[in-house]
Amino acid sequence: MKGLLKNNFYAVYANAGLFSIIMLLLGIFVIAACNAIPSLLIGYALSVMVGFSINAISGLGKECSSKWAKYKLTVPVKRTDIVKSYYISLLLGSGLTTLQLILTAGILLACALLAFVLSYPLTILIFVKKEY
Repeated sequence: MKGLLKNNFYAVYANAGLFSIIMLLLGIFVIAACNAIPSLLIGYALSVMVGFSINAISGLGKECSSKWAKYKLTVPVKRTDIVKSYYISLLLGSGLTTLQLILTAGILLACALLAFVLSYPLTILIFVKKEY
């Protein structure tokens, strides 16, 4: 079972690195443009969620195209263990996606709070007339 999970991990790992870099760069753009287009944040969150799930499924597609599945049936592993490894891999991929969404939301919330905390005193200093 451990070997099957490693195999699934390595199948997804190559695509996940590239996809993570693209999503990180896109996330920086979303943070910069969030005030102009608020719905962009929702689209980003959905694309991350769908993208990482598709990435996990594409690893299974690579395995089928390389005919690894036929070889896997010849090794002394039960078919139920093979199916369990697929489900566990997909659940781990979904868990990582959820974790990334939570971290992204936390970072955006921290940036919004920081912007509010810094902008309020500056607004008072700049726009409030001092009458002594």
